[in-house]
Amino acid sequence: MRLTRTFKRSGVLLALGIALTSVFGDQGFGVAGILLIVFSSPVFAVSAIRHLLRGLLWRVGSRLLLSYVLIGVVPIPLVTGLLFVGSLVLAGQFGARRTEAAFVKRQTTLQLLATSLAPRLAEAPSAPARAALFEQAAADHRHALPGLSYVFVPKGGVVEGTGALAKEAPAWKTESGRFLGRLDERLYTGALEERAGARLIVYLPVDRALRQALERETGIELRLRTIRVEKEGGNLNISVDQPPRKKGVSFRRKDTSGNVVELQDSETPSATKDDDATAAPPVPRGVFERRLVVWGLLLDQPVLDLKTGTALAKSPPVGFTVRTSLAHEFRALFAGSRIGGENQEASQIAVRAMQILGAMALSIYGVASLIAAILVLRIARATRRMSNGFSEIRGGNFAFRARLRGEDQLASMIESFNQMAGHLETSVATRAEKEALEHELQVARDLQRRLLPSPDFRFPGVEIATDFLPAAAIGGDFYHFVAEGDDRLVVVIADVSGHGLSTGIVMASAKASLSALASTGAKTPDLFATLDREIRATTERRTFVTLAHARFHLSEKRLEFTNAGHIYPYRIEPNGTVSSVPNPARPLGLPLAATFQTVTSPVTDGDLWVFVSDGIVEATSQTGDVFGFARFEETLARGAGKTAAELKDLVLAEWLAFSGREQPEDDRTLIVVRILPA
Repeated sequence: MRLTRTFKRSGVLLALGIALTSVFGDQGFGVAGILLIVFSSPVFAVSAIRHLLRGLLWRVGSRLLLSYVLIGVVPIPLVTGLLFVGSLVLAGQFGARRTEAAFVKRQTTLQLLATSLAPRLAEAPSAPARAALFEQAAADHRHALPGLSYVFVPKGGVVEGTGALAKEAPAWKTESGRFLGRLDERLYTGALEERAGARLIVYLPVDRALRQALERETGIELRLRTIRVEKEGGNLNISVDQPPRKKGVSFRRKDTSGNVVELQDSETPSATKDDDATAAPPVPRGVFERRLVVWGLLLDQPVLDLKTGTALAKSPPVGFTVRTSLAHEFRALFAGSRIGGENQEASQIAVRAMQILGAMALSIYGVASLIAAILVLRIARATRRMSNGFSEIRGGNFAFRARLRGEDQLASMIESFNQMAGHLETSVATRAEKEALEHELQVARDLQRRLLPSPDFRFPGVEIATDFLPAAAIGGDFYHFVAEGDDRLVVVIADVSGHGLSTGIVMASAKASLSALASTGAKTPDLFATLDREIRATTERRTFVTLAHARFHLSEKRLEFTNAGHIYPYRIEPNGTVSSVPNPARPLGLPLAATFQTVTSPVTDGDLWVFVSDGIVEATSQTGDVFGFARFEETLARGAGKTAAELKDLVLAEWLAFSGREQPEDDRTLIVVRILPA
């Protein structure tokens, strides 16, 4: 690997700066050394990274290994982390909704209790009778509504009731219904019912007892929160929270007015250690069983000043910090569901199914990774042995033979290389230079022929006829067919600039790279862009490749065409109409910016599609005239309704009659595809 001038100079300047700084410190030349370090170190670092990447990625095996790691290994922890975080978010949201439902259910119970008691209390003859009625009606709700109290204000009578609201309720000016309010730094929730001038308030404090009741019902560890609204952006915000009992997690958000809302602990400052006790079930061991999910819940209800009955702020008045586990929320999601007649919960079946699917996915991924690793190693081994073989031949060692077991294309290429090396060895030893060259070119021609599709290639639903004739022993044209399933056929035709052995090597390399890249499943424009960079990095600047990639979707009756500077494909309809599919783009390998795109065209039964290289349309006659596109299109029009083989023979006959020569001046490639009726 050659070191660039920038790398050398920046390295020398950096070393000089370090030396000056070490010798002179921060005086005189030492300052100059510091400046050299500051300005030369970034340049040297960038240049060093570039050299490192070039050294690592020079080998095909290194590139394949890096691609394998980036595509097959790196996404796994990212996807796993995304799924885990997403599960935490969903579990937190689900737990928050269940907590909210449990809290709202208690408010609804309070409202129903107030609605049913209000008329009965209004008809009761005395205060003791009303107190007895309340105790009798509320007896069934004490376990779910701890601290349940009431305030009753008869028409024109004296306030009756229990709890902190007994003195404040007469001043209220609010409508009937449930409420959430604040009195003397404590939160209360309840319901108000007004009948015939009498007013009944049923309420309970939002405190530790209520929190533990919610925990027993939901199985979730909770912490009650109140609201503190800060001033921001010139907005005046009312603070309605109390001093927190201790530091803990807070949740901040903005309301619709742009105010910053922060949730803080709402337990009273005088709370004891028992207040931390949770009524939720104990936490089992395991990642999925532990309460790793922490989520915030804001109840979207107005908070009232319980002295006046008016709203204090528009912000959500109360919230909870929800702590739960993935397993608990999963069981809650399937709670009560059973499979068939067996006494087995649906959550157990779902967990078991997910475990089986997960194990299958890991097994399949492991097998796929192993196969991919084997393929990468095999391709890298074949490339390394081919490279070593060419190096040996370039050094004059024609007796070198590469070894690669197997019966795939890689082994065939190694075998072809060995045949070529054997022919070269025989030619050098026994024949003249001309005979040796002829044998070498013949082996190369055979190798090139092996890279082309078999003449017996068939695909259901189409009729294919091809013609390939290089201008020299080794041509720069090539074509390829790929069957993608039962209804998709890919046709590739390309033309490498120039003639001879070097052009043939570029052709073989381009075809191998195209096949390797296509196996990754990349989109055709992305494949073209990658191949363009590969050609520019591995060939001379004057070398370029025109490439046309057409994918027939026979079941969908359409064609996808991606082009890189090649002649557009022609469509001959049964009625004789000849048209092409325009898709302009520069050839691959040119140092110019380009964007490759895919266009579509309809396909009908009886269509004839023609793909051609410039060896036909640029052919010249004995007088110097050019065959041209107009003559070519007229010939195609006369072939409407013919078979693929008949149209191919018609084009070649016209080309031969015009040029008057059997051997073309430039590589000649012709592909005719006829769409058969379904």
